[in-house]
Amino acid sequence: MKDNDATVSEQKELCILQGANEELLPNKIVHYAADENRDYYALHYVTHGKGRIVYGNKEYSLKKGDMFLISPKSEITYFSVDSWNYYWVNVSGAKVHSLLDEVGFGEWFIQKNVDDAEIEQAFRNLTGAIPFSDSLTATGWFLVMLGRLRKLESRKFDGRRMYERHVNAAMQYIAYNYYYP
Repeated sequence: MKDNDATVSEQKELCILQGANEELLPNKIVHYAADENRDYYALHYVTHGKGRIVYGNKEYSLKKGDMFLISPKSEITYFSVDSWNYYWVNVSGAKVHSLLDEVGFGEWFIQKNVDDAEIEQAFRNLTGAIPFSDSLTATGWFLVMLGRLRKLESRKFDGRRMYERHVNAAMQYIAYNYYYP
């Protein structure tokens, strides 16, 4: 979009930066390095095929109808098991975290069994508006997709809970420092 400058997107409540439909062929790997300057979320929706995600030294399987979120500053790698097709959108802004939290991405980074024609259509329309710099339409379809996701009750959450990292770090600190008052 035209306004994908970091300072502009931070000032907006919700800013769709980029998005597309992509196919990963076997043996292609995508890696997001832990980057202190990355201020956007990357939301993915799998439309067919199978893939795997590596996050925090753990590997997760994904298939048609699953979604996954890459948070700012997190490190994650994903790759195709067979031909794997998905939509993705990069989004930032002051309201993004709370909106994603409302639909279950606050604690989890993978949502299973989301397979829904309305969500796929919203991603198709959202990514279709991006090349034309139609930020209002893209934002509208992003919100439609989140609204539909909130209504679905059949999803399962997977992956590491976001707060688990903090709890584990605190437990490790206590274990190492308990004998040292």
